[in-house]
Amino acid sequence: MNKTFRAAVLTSLNQPLELLNLKFPDLSEGQVLVRILYSTICGSQLFEITGDRGTDSHIPHLLGHEGYGIVEDVGIGVSRFKSGDKVILTWINQFGLDCKRILFESDTGQKINAGKVTTFSEYSVVAEKKMYKAPEIEDPKIMPLLGCAALTGAGMVFDNKIDSNRSLVIGGGGVGIFAILALLLLGTEEIHVVEKSEQKRNLISQIDSRIFLHSGVNAQSLTQEISNKGTFEEVFECTGSITSLQTGIELTAMSGCLTFCSHPKHGTNLVINPFDLIRGKRLFGSWGGGCEDEKLRDKAIDVAKIYKDFLSLTLSRPYRLTSINEALADAKNGQNFRVLIGMTE
Repeated sequence: MNKTFRAAVLTSLNQPLELLNLKFPDLSEGQVLVRILYSTICGSQLFEITGDRGTDSHIPHLLGHEGYGIVEDVGIGVSRFKSGDKVILTWINQFGLDCKRILFESDTGQKINAGKVTTFSEYSVVAEKKMYKAPEIEDPKIMPLLGCAALTGAGMVFDNKIDSNRSLVIGGGGVGIFAILALLLLGTEEIHVVEKSEQKRNLISQIDSRIFLHSGVNAQSLTQEISNKGTFEEVFECTGSITSLQTGIELTAMSGCLTFCSHPKHGTNLVINPFDLIRGKRLFGSWGGGCEDEKLRDKAIDVAKIYKDFLSLTLSRPYRLTSINEALADAKNGQNFRVLIGMTE
């Protein structure tokens, strides 16, 4: 093993990530050293880079929270993993030990902070509770999706599905696609999807005839649908846009339920008519699809197994870590469901 490894580091808000050489640290209690094979880029990472998550007092720091890799070494007390295990890295708490703050040092002596899971690097030190053993899926490129997109999207459906055969999903990106797939598996008769990207709509249209696509919340097709059948008893909002979330509330029937997993820009607020709540409209926020629960997590994994061939089509070409800023630009333009980074590509 080399004495250092490469990592993409956020050194300043709204600036390109810097590729630095970091020294391997000594592992502390509860920590696991993982060699990263693949990572995908979640929209949350874009918010961090631009400062839309609020004040960032940890710069410089590492990024990334959904990845796939191989355990290289374990710290004191780690009992669930051993060297050679293939693992999914996730921000959603799993069983296992927590660990103290993770701090790296560059080859020039600069101190670099890290959360308890990071994935934009050749290696990562991860808390035992931020990972689980990878399932058997033939295509390793879709594995990172099991760290965030699959658990959040499918999990929130399995955790919050009501008795409705007509559902609306707002946002057909990485999280939204798993919400759609979970609704299909549950036998939902009509799944209406709002997605502005024509490229994504074209791909989603190939999945199942029960899916009805709309280019926006004000699209004529959706307006006509609501005119004919009314607003929706069940809405899942997956975009991270406060405007989209606000509209989702308006598209929810008085007796209906809106579930959202998005985390809009820091400082933005919803406006809710209290009378809607009195009449029975319900609003739920989903934290990681509830997939701290192992049973829900495994149901979300099953979605990936069943639709693995389709999911392989939703990923960008693998970017090298050295092209991280190009990959981030691709993620920002929103044409891919998830942008893939291959550490060994």
